[in-house]
Amino acid sequence: YFILNKNYQGNKVLYHTADVRDPESVKLALDNLVSVAGLPDIVINNAAGNFISPFERLSPNGWKVIIDIVLNGTANVTLDVGKRLIDAGKGANFLSISTTYAKNGSGFVAASAAAKSGVEALTKFFSFLFNMNPSINFPKKKKKKKKKDLLLLNGEDMV
Repeated sequence: YFILNKNYQGNKVLYHTADVRDPESVKLALDNLVSVAGLPDIVINNAAGNFISPFERLSPNGWKVIIDIVLNGTANVTLDVGKRLIDAGKGANFLSISTTYAKNGSGFVAASAAAKSGVEALTKFFSFLFNMNPSINFPKKKKKKKKKDLLLLNGEDMV
């Protein structure tokens, strides 16, 4: 995770390694980054993990690892940063990265699809919870007009 703060000038990029599955690891990384650059203005949740495997071959531990990284990692980072922002009376923008198969499903990525679906639900919940503090923003989805899906096959558009 990177921390971005609009008041931090220059080209220096700050980072700290953390295991997003472990709340204490997240806390230590954020403590370090916040001590140098202050609280973030933007938080991008992009934790991802996957084992490309047919569902019936995925072990219980494989399932758990993916859920822990993707879903629990997003929760751990968002909760820690969100609480810090609320305590400081500061705002920020949060963005959670998802995938199309979170809604539609797809072969070989059942655990990742379930975790990303959970991230989408959690992001909606955090939007409600943290938006009681008007300076914290979770982007709202806008309804779009449906377009026909196109498939590009051998250089030709197929409807």
